[in-house]
Amino acid sequence: NKIHDNYFESNDLDIHLDNRGMTWQKQFCLRDCDPSMGTKCFYTALREVNYTFPPYAIEFPELVDIYSYHPGIPVGNIIEDNRYCHNAGERFKTFVRARDYVSQEQFFDVDSSIVSKWYSSLSNNREYCRSSTISR
Repeated sequence: NKIHDNYFESNDLDIHLDNRGMTWQKQFCLRDCDPSMGTKCFYTALREVNYTFPPYAIEFPELVDIYSYHPGIPVGNIIEDNRYCHNAGERFKTFVRARDYVSQEQFFDVDSSIVSKWYSSLSNNREYCRSSTISR
């Protein structure tokens, strides 16, 4: 995924990397997942559609080798050159109290060192308010 050159304004959180394949859905992401779990077992669901052959292999080439590299981890995300402008109201303060980490105010909710461990990158994202109506 490439998240590039976007503008976010007054959000509680602009970008969230979904890592449920590392937490509560980890068992569903394993290659040796129990097939009796049906489509909850991602490998079983992928095999049912012959994901290593066309049309899936052509339309979604990243799926062909998905079990060769870090299944369940949100890898390959490039988050760059985005701008954000925030109004840190009460909703955001409540949101921050419920999270372990929020970086660059509420732009991103994972520490950049974790992003690199997930073989992803976070660069050149900055605060920029194009409207003077947003209180800071």
